Amino acid sequence: MRGLPVLLAVLALAAPAQAGGPELRVGAAEDVVKQPTLVAAKAQMALLKLAGFDTVRITVVWAPGETAPSETEAAQISNVVSAAACTA
Repeated sequence: MRGLPVLLAVLALAAPAQAGGPELRVGAAEDVVKQPTLVAAKAQMALLKLAGFDTVRITVVWAPGETAPSETEAAQISNVVSAAACTA
């Protein structure tokens, strides 16, 4: 019990944790934003934003020997990037 006032003083004067940095991002790993059209990608991005997410991670699967994404995959990635820029 004698150490309780000291412990309380230490906790009261402790600096806040900065593990998340100055800003904490809340995101999702969601491939639904990879759409064939920009309009569809914007719609999916808007739904994520309405749900409270400010960050999204997408996946791209590469097969052995591939050196670039397919044209379809590249177009979808481009749509995601453009949609993210529009909803930022």
